[in-house]
Amino acid sequence: NMLKLATPAMTHLRRAVSKNRVDWRVNTNDPIIDLLLPRHAKARALSELAAHSALQSHLTGDDDNALKNVRVIQKLGAIVAQHLGLVSHLVSIGIYAKSTDILREIVAELKIGDSQNARNVATRAQLQELIGILLDDKSADDAMDKNYLAERLLVKYSSESATEFAINQINHPKITRNLIGVVFVFQQKPLALKDAKDWSIYATETLSAMHASDYPTAISQKSHAVDSLTRKNNGMFETIFKHSLAGGIFVNDLEKWISTIFRFRLEKRATAVLLALRLYAEDHAGQFPKTLDELVPQYLPTIPADPFALGSPSLRYIHSATDPVIYSVGCNGQDDGGSERAEKPTSSRHVDMMNRLDVVFHYRRPPRDLSDLPPELLD
Repeated sequence: NMLKLATPAMTHLRRAVSKNRVDWRVNTNDPIIDLLLPRHAKARALSELAAHSALQSHLTGDDDNALKNVRVIQKLGAIVAQHLGLVSHLVSIGIYAKSTDILREIVAELKIGDSQNARNVATRAQLQELIGILLDDKSADDAMDKNYLAERLLVKYSSESATEFAINQINHPKITRNLIGVVFVFQQKPLALKDAKDWSIYATETLSAMHASDYPTAISQKSHAVDSLTRKNNGMFETIFKHSLAGGIFVNDLEKWISTIFRFRLEKRATAVLLALRLYAEDHAGQFPKTLDELVPQYLPTIPADPFALGSPSLRYIHSATDPVIYSVGCNGQDDGGSERAEKPTSSRHVDMMNRLDVVFHYRRPPRDLSDLPPELLD
């Protein structure tokens, strides 16, 4: 019923994502406001609406509409990525990730057919299009580059603004009468400019790291950048940076951002392989390939690389007659045979897949753990 009430919103959303331009209706000449005022809350709410609509369509037997809603989510994520800045980019990844979550939720049960002879079924063309989109890293990387450039410009602008503020304060009578205030003003300018310079170097090296072919190489490049700046700052770069103007205002946990980027790539690639397995099973009476090589080139152009494995070997595959598995070595870089055991001891039943020995993607949705739900909800 809630989704029925939201039908007009979905209609407008589908119409909006079909456009080739974005107008955020922000009329300002201030770069900080222009960069930091995207309507992310509304975009996230719309992505949730599209995700629920996709699941509802699938559960009611309309897989054609389910996949159309998945594409709406992906387009919405791409739109948000056009509004520059690191925050915008991270929000766009979160929105786009909803589409891969939905696809993995429904892939095993998708009804595939010819839309001319059967209504409401997913078509082969839809799945092939989605596979191509999921394997395309260039579009996401281009958006990442633009957003990182915007963030560096924002640091520069903010530092210059702080410097200009300091200079203007020199003529303020209450400050000029206070020797401590004058000293603070003259200290603020070089510190602000140095913050911006160090952050820009750090950001540039980190951006280069995020274009590495695999996560271990990216972390190594990022660490090299930190070591270089640490030597230039008498061994205190990270300590100083985290308490600096740039480090206090902007994203300073760039290693976490790197892992988010590589996780995003992994989820897209693994989801593409699962869709290819679904097409293969459709053509082979429900049977799955013994190896992923059998998917190339009819279902996949190549076997996607594992972004978390040094040297970028292919994603791993465990054949099963009912539930084949795709997995990555994960952040520890070790192949643990597709183990889903938590990497570190924990009492929690709910462990994020990135905190397990390997990052595992099942073809069939695993049963949900309902042990924490109260009895009245289970009824």
